[in-house]
Amino acid sequence: MPTLKIDVSGPADHLLFEGLPHLQPVIDELGDGALLIGGLAATAWIGASEIGLPMRVTRDVDIGIDRRGLHLTAETRKVVPLLREQGFESLGGKRQFRFVKKTPAGEFLVDLLVAPGASREEPPRLEADLQTLSAPGLAYAILRRPVPLSLELACDGETRQFELPIISLDSAFVMKAVLTAERRLQPDRRIADTSDAVMLAAACATDEAHIAPLREHSRRKDVRTAVRWISGSFSNRRTAAARRVERHFELELGQPGGGAWAVSVAERFARLLDG
Repeated sequence: MPTLKIDVSGPADHLLFEGLPHLQPVIDELGDGALLIGGLAATAWIGASEIGLPMRVTRDVDIGIDRRGLHLTAETRKVVPLLREQGFESLGGKRQFRFVKKTPAGEFLVDLLVAPGASREEPPRLEADLQTLSAPGLAYAILRRPVPLSLELACDGETRQFELPIISLDSAFVMKAVLTAERRLQPDRRIADTSDAVMLAAACATDEAHIAPLREHSRRKDVRTAVRWISGSFSNRRTAAARRVERHFELELGQPGGGAWAVSVAERFARLLDG
C-alpha cells in the first residue's frame, strides 16, 4: 500500500488540501467502483518508489468509474447525486464529465471517465444525462483492482489524512503509456506524460511483483500497446520521446541526462519482461 505525505506549498497542493475532504465521502460511497487515475496516482506511485525522482504536482483529480461494478446504466443516477450532495457541479456541455467545487484555494476539479467499451454510445455515457470520455488502459486497471493509498497533507500545522483507492502501479504505467502512444497532446502535456510513463516504468522495474502482471496479461491490446511504446520510443537518446524526457529533466530538475536515463529504463524494463 503506497503512502504519500505532502507538505502543502504551492497552489496545486492547496487545492488538494481543500478539495479532497469533499470528495472523500463520494469515493467512500462508491467503494471499488471508483479508482483514482491520472496525475495523483502517478504522483503517489513515483513518490513511493525507490527511483529517487521528485513527484509532479497535480491540480485536479481524475476518477475512473467501473460502470459494470456499480451497475450503472443509461437510466441510473448514482455518481452525480453523490457529487452534488458535496457541492460539486458539472461544467455542462462538452465538459459535462468535469465537476467543480469552489474552495478557499480556488476551483477544485474532478473528471469522471470510463473504460473504452464500457458504454456502447459515442461519446460514451457514464449514467443518465451524463456523457463522458473513455480513458485508454482503464479496463486493465479495473481488471487489476484498486490499491489503497494513504495520503497525508500537512498545511500550517494542520494535517488531513485520506484513504483513497488508486490504480495499481503496473496499471498506472499502462494508462500513461497508452495515452502518450495514442492521443495527440499539447507539447507541454506530452512532455509531462511521456516522463511520467517512463518514471512509472522505472518504478515497476524495481520489483518483480509489478512486472509479473504485465507479463501475465501481455496479450491484452492495452498492455501490448504500452510495452511496444516504451520499447520502440527509446531506442536511443535522439528519439523524440527521449528528447521529451531530456527536456523534462532540464525544466523540472535543472539537470541534463534525462534522455539517457529513459533509454536505460526502457532497456531494463524490456529485459525484466523477457525474464
